[in-house]
Amino acid sequence: MQMPNSKTTLESTSANPPKSDTAVAGVLGLALLSGWAALPANADETAPPKDKERVMDTVHVDGQKVESSISTLTGPVEDIPQIINVIDQDLLKAQGVNTLEQALRNVPGITTDLGEGGVLNGDQFFIRGLSAKNDIFTDGLRDFGVFTRDSFNFEQVEVLKGSSSTTLGRGVTGGGINTSSKTPHLKNAISGTISAGTADYARFSGDWNQQLNSSTALRINAMVHENGVEGRDVINSKRWGFAPSIGFGLGKKTSFTLSYLHQEDDRTPDYGVGFYNNRPLTEYGIPSSNFYGYDSDTDESIVDSLTARFKHSISDNIEFTSDTKVGAYSRLFVQTINSCSTGADCIGIEDEATRANAEILTRSSPYDQNTWGVQNVSTLRVTSPLGHLENELLIGWDASYQSNERKRLGFDTTDRGRVPKSVLSPTHGEGPALGQVYRIEDTTGKDISIFIHDQLWFTEAISMVLGGRFNSYEVDQNRIDFTTPYAPTACSGTLGDNCLTQYASNTEFFNPKASLLWEPTEYQHYYISYSTSATPPGVTIANGTSLSSTTQDLDPEENKSYEIGAKIGLLGGNILLQSSIFKTEKDNAKETDPISGDITASGLKQSVEGIEIGLSGQATDALNISANYTYLNSTIDEYVNRSGLIDSSVTGNKTQYVPENAANVFVTYNLLNGPLKGLQIGGSVNYQSEVFLNTSNTQKLDGRTTMDSFIAYDFGNYRAALNINNLTDEDYFSQIHSSRVTPAAGRTAIASLTATF
Repeated sequence: MQMPNSKTTLESTSANPPKSDTAVAGVLGLALLSGWAALPANADETAPPKDKERVMDTVHVDGQKVESSISTLTGPVEDIPQIINVIDQDLLKAQGVNTLEQALRNVPGITTDLGEGGVLNGDQFFIRGLSAKNDIFTDGLRDFGVFTRDSFNFEQVEVLKGSSSTTLGRGVTGGGINTSSKTPHLKNAISGTISAGTADYARFSGDWNQQLNSSTALRINAMVHENGVEGRDVINSKRWGFAPSIGFGLGKKTSFTLSYLHQEDDRTPDYGVGFYNNRPLTEYGIPSSNFYGYDSDTDESIVDSLTARFKHSISDNIEFTSDTKVGAYSRLFVQTINSCSTGADCIGIEDEATRANAEILTRSSPYDQNTWGVQNVSTLRVTSPLGHLENELLIGWDASYQSNERKRLGFDTTDRGRVPKSVLSPTHGEGPALGQVYRIEDTTGKDISIFIHDQLWFTEAISMVLGGRFNSYEVDQNRIDFTTPYAPTACSGTLGDNCLTQYASNTEFFNPKASLLWEPTEYQHYYISYSTSATPPGVTIANGTSLSSTTQDLDPEENKSYEIGAKIGLLGGNILLQSSIFKTEKDNAKETDPISGDITASGLKQSVEGIEIGLSGQATDALNISANYTYLNSTIDEYVNRSGLIDSSVTGNKTQYVPENAANVFVTYNLLNGPLKGLQIGGSVNYQSEVFLNTSNTQKLDGRTTMDSFIAYDFGNYRAALNINNLTDEDYFSQIHSSRVTPAAGRTAIASLTATF
């Protein structure tokens, strides 16, 4: 890392990923060996001069410098003492990515949860086997809603692995996911892409940047999208969005950027297929195309967010930033869940002669929801010596307020929408008519924290990082149950027209972080790190039922992370090798009832240990590569049942949804000379080992290997491309849950044409 008094000062201490830095991780041993191989005999004589800007500090997209949008990060990616995977603009374009979920397929160690009926189905992920459904951020600010995020306004996607509470706040035990938005820059540019493909795929996206004067620019991104899913009946998605932004003082000591995002999505929620005798229905000869919902099933979401980002360099060594976001999210969700949970369901599917008579139970728990929130994160960064030692200090605050109102809807029938359907040949048509509101859950959360991060250099090569964040978190929930035709509600033992139940939790917690770094040369970075995180009760406000009588009085979950890692620049910094050995211990909060002696706990207690290794970058002028591998050993230490009580019967089992081995390789090759100059070919291979879907480890999915490919040709101001996803038409499941899985799309071809001026 360049020390604070070198040429690359405050501005360059933002996290700047290396070119084509996608999912990168690693085994420490291999990294160390590579590091010693890269170490010159006399490192001091051959290391690049301190005032020379490094290739690894920046990534250039169309000639502009792209930085991380997380204001609380304190250095380039290779200097941060934790694994950070970056999916950059080049990779997003090459793969034809259009959602966050598709982008994260490049990061081994992340799995996608299908979600329950009562939980918001959408972007829900696990990082290193730990839930990250509340740990998604945009430009370093928390995304309050849960929805399917389109990538049309992504500049890049960053995944911070391991505990990141000091950087991002509450939760983020396994890590955090941040999307950096496209923002104005000082260059006139306009581009548009039109795409069409199988399964009724159609898409248009546009990007227009206009420089207004020497320090002001306007940028507008827009998107219209529609697609079905190859191999799945009925499923489709239609969405559109636009994102205007304007920047003032660009390149100056004082800058201000104002950005707005609007996205509307109307899709059919896909709850896949259920299980029978611990096996997916598709293993009994049931077509993977079967959809057990109705034509009227819908997931209608509207997202509006406004973000203001202010930065002022007070002097050469003092910088102040203040980022504010206001977001509003609305959602109407009507889904159909299928289940073989009772004894009579799905009987007969094992025998081909009786399969046509087998029935599966379907049910729904629809709701209408409105969420809004506001957050401000402000930082002061000071790079001044402490005595005779170089020092960099970051202090700041993080304050947010979030509100969520969910109205649960009933049906105009007495069966609550529970309808049996044929397992083999389900009908669709219109579902049961929605009835009155039978429950309202109104939840609010207030979060105030202060944080400090200090890096002190003992020598040019050795430094220490100490930091911490103090949080005060308060959540309140009012639940009103109304009498309905099919579910009369008891209130204090009698039936009433309404019943108000109130829950509340107010917690305070502190999370420290300490790291020791050794950087013997410009391209070698080794670290050992310890950090903690905390997850308070009621942290997932957008999921509606965030509190209960058994959890509201619990302390926050406490989690500890240990990591040893290395980040090494190879080939003059054109390739970055990242590696780490880590362990995370997730501890649940407990409370003992003084009368019954029952032990109530907040959730799963587990330990995760693993290894990550990967490299990415430009191997030659023509060849770009990203190769990554993750090993995870995740074990259940304590399991908590639905009543909040500890169940020791599964202690020692593997944690659900966690593949032990996962790997990803993505390669592109550009023809730079000859008659085919401008031709680009590439592809990826993704591997994931088997995963367990329940805590008893009786349900599991086999491992799978998938392949994607693309070919593109640049000519003048145009680029034509053909992407083929799931090249081998592999049968696998893209989203998983303990009682159902979603079959992935079959082989899909998408052709696109881009014009850039």
